[in-house]
Amino acid sequence: MRTPCSALVLALVLLAGCSPSAPPSPSPRPTTAITAQVLGQILDEHAPGAFAIAGGDGVLSANQPTEFVRGIEATAYHRATPGHPAQTLTVRYSPTPFNDTVLCPAKSCTERDGVLVRLRDQRPVDVIAQRAEGLVQVTGSVGWFTTDRLPTAIALAKDARIGPSVDASLATEAAANPRWRTADQLTCGSAATQPPIALPGAAGAVEQVTPQALAAVLASHVPAACAGDDSVQDRIGGTVYLGSDAERVSLAVTDVPFDCKGYDRCRTTDGLRVAEQSDVPDDSYPYHLVVARQLSDGEHWVVVDEASVVAHKGDFPVALDVLKQIAIDPRVGASVDAALNQAGNDLPLRWRVAARTAE
Repeated sequence: MRTPCSALVLALVLLAGCSPSAPPSPSPRPTTAITAQVLGQILDEHAPGAFAIAGGDGVLSANQPTEFVRGIEATAYHRATPGHPAQTLTVRYSPTPFNDTVLCPAKSCTERDGVLVRLRDQRPVDVIAQRAEGLVQVTGSVGWFTTDRLPTAIALAKDARIGPSVDASLATEAAANPRWRTADQLTCGSAATQPPIALPGAAGAVEQVTPQALAAVLASHVPAACAGDDSVQDRIGGTVYLGSDAERVSLAVTDVPFDCKGYDRCRTTDGLRVAEQSDVPDDSYPYHLVVARQLSDGEHWVVVDEASVVAHKGDFPVALDVLKQIAIDPRVGASVDAALNQAGNDLPLRWRVAARTAE
């Protein structure tokens, strides 16, 4: 027989067993140390459309040109589009404590949307965001700091995910990003020489020529290992490399008339100007063989320039007749068929962005 006391104890035990228990605390999401590749993934989300992203250890410019801090960086490479040059955008992170007297001396920065925009000659050159641990710097081509694109740089600098550690899932996404490149993949590296390619037929639409289109024309005439953009302020240029930096052929469209000055020999034949330069400092400098012609619009010139160290010992690898055929190729002009620009974007050659190591 149960006593009143034992019955009360049993009731309390049963009541306690039916009481709702507190939900378990969620497990913390796994994290990992931030890397350049993770920076590249975040960069790709803010500025999509790059054909390549690369990075590694880097330095953040503090008080240029003498003050620097160590960190990691990633750069997105955007190829030229009709009427617009190639662009780069770089994001850097450093755990170094923020020091505004070094980073923004003499009121060289202005605050905007919670970050510092550093100015030079009253023009934005980079964006700096302070972190609880360290700082973020975003810099790049002039085009990224125009009125309509500066917000992208600011949003990237403010991205709260940039810090000493990041969500592990973000690192997994970064590792699978097909646009990530190694340092070797930014150069010609070990790229194998490919035979001349076939170009597509005309699409009908007309666009301003791009460096990629000019490289595609070159690749349809000569075997090449890789290609790149050789544009400067007064010319749009594409280049194919024949196996090394010193063996290459460039094709440019410019509104600056071709001048024989500076060449050892220059002549006009069949409406083409042919120039040669063989007076170079030593055998490591390439000879140049150039073919140029004025376009029918009366404003632009086509310039084909072969550079070769091999020519020190004999003939140029690409014969003069081939260079002439490139110069008179009817597909080349200041404006081209849209299909040619697309063929340049689809060119089955490695597209190099690293600076040349040869003149």
